Amino acid sequence: RPEDKPLFVQFAATDPDVFASACAEARAMGADGADLNIGCPQRRAREGVYGSWMQEDWNLCAALIAAARARCPDEFAITAKIRVQYGACDQPSTENTVAFAKRLEAAGASLIALHARVRGSPERRRDGAADL
Repeated sequence: RPEDKPLFVQFAATDPDVFASACAEARAMGADGADLNIGCPQRRAREGVYGSWMQEDWNLCAALIAAARARCPDEFAITAKIRVQYGACDQPSTENTVAFAKRLEAAGASLIALHARVRGSPERRRDGAADL
């Protein structure tokens, strides 16, 4: 519907070419932007190594964003949802989280959304307070 604007779609992806093609197709269908979900902690995401389970591979995450940005004009937003990154001794790290966000921004992300919790485990993904 024309009144449903802005319209964003969210994808789980691990292949830069496939993600870029999906973003281009979403744009052709009228979407205003596409979000790469790097925050999903669910078991299915773990099995497919996407969502928060690929967040340790910053090169892949940046390549996904860069491929989509190269395929879509700047007015089409490419965004990412991330979780707090781990640091030394598997503790939450503000420094690593900011560095990861900056890496995605440098790759072409228009906006970064932070789910302010670490991934945890599939069984305990909502435990604990948000850590900012």
